[in-house]
Amino acid sequence: MDKQTGITARLDLDTQQLASQYDVLSDFQYELGVFLIRMLDISPSERVLDIGAGTGRLTSHVADFVGEEGWAIGIDPLKDRIDVARKKIQPNLSFFVGDAHDLSRFDSGTLDVVFMNCVFHWLRDETQVLSECARVLKPGGRLGISAMSRNHPFRPYEIKKFVLSTDRYRDYSESANRVIKYFTENELGNLLDESGFARRTISPHSGMVTCQDSQGLLDLLRASSFGNFLGHLPEELQVTASYEIQEKLDRLRTGEGMSFELVSLIALAIKD
Repeated sequence: MDKQTGITARLDLDTQQLASQYDVLSDFQYELGVFLIRMLDISPSERVLDIGAGTGRLTSHVADFVGEEGWAIGIDPLKDRIDVARKKIQPNLSFFVGDAHDLSRFDSGTLDVVFMNCVFHWLRDETQVLSECARVLKPGGRLGISAMSRNHPFRPYEIKKFVLSTDRYRDYSESANRVIKYFTENELGNLLDESGFARRTISPHSGMVTCQDSQGLLDLLRASSFGNFLGHLPEELQVTASYEIQEKLDRLRTGEGMSFELVSLIALAIKD
């Protein structure tokens, strides 16, 4: 697979407000993560690492599975999100500011499960991260990933891409559209093979992102992208782009609100 190149997501765009919004608005990501956790078949007493834990909703869910003799740890590079996560207090649950590319906090061969939910498409170097995951997992340890599918474009992102292709934003459209990476099943499989995960399954999973209105959807997209949804634009252009995107989204609203299919790739792999 050719390594995808593009603009790295900015971490400095996150705020306490965005982190708090994400904790409230992240139902789709949480429900997708619950499905991923179910597929990983986590058991009592296991040691589980959540990479890109955000505000810790899913990590806290995992702590309920592993019980008193296990533990769940969440790491995220965004301090404001970890500050929210640390308010979710359980004796077998902990959170740290940390980078997926450097898991040196964890000894080799000590973890039963590592997972990344709605995180893989933000990574700077997927190969390095997967190598670190393989290092920290025990033989037979499981890896779970949900990632954006290249073959199933998300309609709101396509609308954003169209708006930013117009003359007003053309000088900025490339950087604003090349933050998230998308993967095919073959591309994701090749990355896992190269990192030593010989036994794997990859399949698409469909879910629905629902909001009452276009403002609610933009709030979700800003919060879930830690400010990167339009963050590469100057502030005044963020305002006009938001208005134009909302205008197009509003045309798709029904009496029950807004609903868009989002297809993710679910990868499950075992370290030999």
